[in-house]
Order: sequence, then structure tokens, then C-alpha cells
Amino acid sequence: MHPWGIHTFEDEIARDWIEDLNDSDPVVFLTHCLELGDTNDLNYLACVGVLCTAELIHASYAPQSRPYPDAVKLWMTEHQDLDFKSLTLRAIAALRQILNPHSDFGLRSELLERWMDHEKLGTEWLEDKQNLLRLLEDDFSHSTFGNAA
Repeated sequence: MHPWGIHTFEDEIARDWIEDLNDSDPVVFLTHCLELGDTNDLNYLACVGVLCTAELIHASYAPQSRPYPDAVKLWMTEHQDLDFKSLTLRAIAALRQILNPHSDFGLRSELLERWMDHEKLGTEWLEDKQNLLRLLEDDFSHSTFGNAA
């Protein structure tokens, strides 16, 4: 692993992901990041892609609610006309998949396994990612049912 903290973008690979995002068509790139495939092992890079995408989608709802690096804030400002809310359900499903240690499908998240092996920060990391999942679920709920009143 290459993290220096528990937050998603406190990781060298996540910072590389931001560069890839800048060099890509955003909708195609983010959609691709949420497609985990049918393999039994969810590799580390694919899992980081899911986390980064989930963070970006949540940032489109609440840009100040989580720690984002300046590069993400700048990207969000430059792409504020894009609506990624249609990806929210996919992000929720993919995040659940990589955070579930006992997947019904027999899938194993290499990212989760590595963090759970980290004696000092593993639990904090998992709590942070479960919080992200809850935030995305709330985002989806409010955007879907909040307009019905």
C-alpha cells in the first residue's frame, strides 16, 4: 500500500487516479471505474478506482463534507456542469462490494484485506469508508425522494 492517511486521496495511487481523470472523458472514466467485473478477487487498483469515483460523486452533492485535495476541488469547479448523480447507485453497489468481508458472491477485496491487516489504522480506515457509503446512500435518498414533497 502507498497511503499516508486513512482518507481516500491520502494515497499515491489515488493521486495517480486524479491525473488519469484529468486525461480522460469523465463520464466514460468514472463509469469504467465502477465496473468491477466478474473475477473472484477485486484487485487493489480497481478498488481504489471505486473509492475515488465514490468520493467524486459525493463531492458533486456536498463538496465541503470530506477532505478533498486541491486537484479534486479544481476539477470539480472546472466540471461543475456535469451531473454524475446517475452514477450514484452504481457507486453504492461497488462500494458495498469492496467493503464487504463476507460477500455473497465469494469476491474478495484486496484493498479491504490490506487495510484490515493494518493494526493501527485499519479500523479507522474502514469507518471512514463506511461513512462515505452512508453519505452516498443519503445523497441518493435525498435526490430521489427529496423532490417528491
